[in-house]
Amino acid sequence: MIIPPTTTSAACDVVEGNYSDSISRGSYYGQTYWLNWEACGISGCSLLEPDPEKTLFSTCSPGRLAPYYVAVRNVSHISAALLFAQVHNIHISIKNTGHDFFGRSAVPDPLAIWTHNLNSLDFHRNFTASDFPSANGQNVGEMGAGVVGGDAYRFFNLHGMDITGGYEESVGIAGGFGQGGSVGDFTTTYSLMVDNAVEFEVVTAGGEVRVINECNDAELFWAMRGGGGGTYAVLTKFRVQLYPSLPIHTYIFVANFTGDNTTQSQTLRDILTAHANNQIEWSAQLVTGSVDYYPEKVSFGAVLPYGDDGSRLKSATAAFFQFVNNRTDMVVVDNSYASYATYTDYLSVSAADARATEPAGIFRYSPPDSCLAIFLLPRKLSTHLSKLWSMVSKRPELYLLSRQPKWFSKSQ
Repeated sequence: MIIPPTTTSAACDVVEGNYSDSISRGSYYGQTYWLNWEACGISGCSLLEPDPEKTLFSTCSPGRLAPYYVAVRNVSHISAALLFAQVHNIHISIKNTGHDFFGRSAVPDPLAIWTHNLNSLDFHRNFTASDFPSANGQNVGEMGAGVVGGDAYRFFNLHGMDITGGYEESVGIAGGFGQGGSVGDFTTTYSLMVDNAVEFEVVTAGGEVRVINECNDAELFWAMRGGGGGTYAVLTKFRVQLYPSLPIHTYIFVANFTGDNTTQSQTLRDILTAHANNQIEWSAQLVTGSVDYYPEKVSFGAVLPYGDDGSRLKSATAAFFQFVNNRTDMVVVDNSYASYATYTDYLSVSAADARATEPAGIFRYSPPDSCLAIFLLPRKLSTHLSKLWSMVSKRPELYLLSRQPKWFSKSQ
């Protein structure tokens, strides 16, 4: 399908008005979550996010985005694109929303396969697996490769179910997320989304459409449960185990440190120590969440999906709550609890947090602005604080400039 360019004034107004909106950005092939992955060196066609009437480049070029893409509406389009690329020796890229920390859905001069319109959703109260009776089960969700998180959460919630998705509702959860790490608010409770995969519909490199599971192609199914989007085949449908809906309970702590640099450094050290002291208990109680550490401030967001009134989360975090509440070396902006009947009720809160901490439509830079990374910290660091501080003192920027390190008990 050839998509003609749109150059009307009204269309430009729509793009400019939604330039920093992550949902809108994911709806166009020509935009990624962050501008880094639209540009190739000094080449690109991005706008200036604070004033999108202005351009960032003197001339407009595709940058890292494909000059041609296939706007997929059914699996036959993918098969045809793959076969065409083989005949003409053209590199392939695969993109849904472009929400990728490493820009893997955008590479220079490929033929792109854009899966965003494969956005079907279905719910199987009683599920029959393909050639694998032992995988038959109940409460299985089915998502097209173009489905975004928010749509999936709301659809399955209508059936009284939760899906093990991510933290941010604009993420395309069936593609790169679902085939990669796939950490989210339900990870501590139900494990990763890849661990809950039941079956995939895929198009292989030869253009063949197949349904795979642990029985009929164990090796390919295993590889796609963690191998990353588009690595071994092009995913078209993701079938995943769902779970009965749970209330969502949160604990928020936000504070600005007072005093000079020496005082602030000690305050940060004390909070990090308290965090480490409490982490084993939080993990044991299946608490998940995120934390932003800065030299002059801190922001905690603990989350627990659990079928109670929030008492379990309050009990698990009570010691930390009192510790920070009694401090005189910081201004506490928030130190409170909240509960939401369902995950969809919580979405407005998580979306607002994402807009504040990970705004779309901007360039992300290296330190001193920020550092994108993930750390798997061994459990022993929480019981041997000298080892933790030895690591922090050698590379403090990893902790003080990192964006939202996540914690979850399964990997502790």
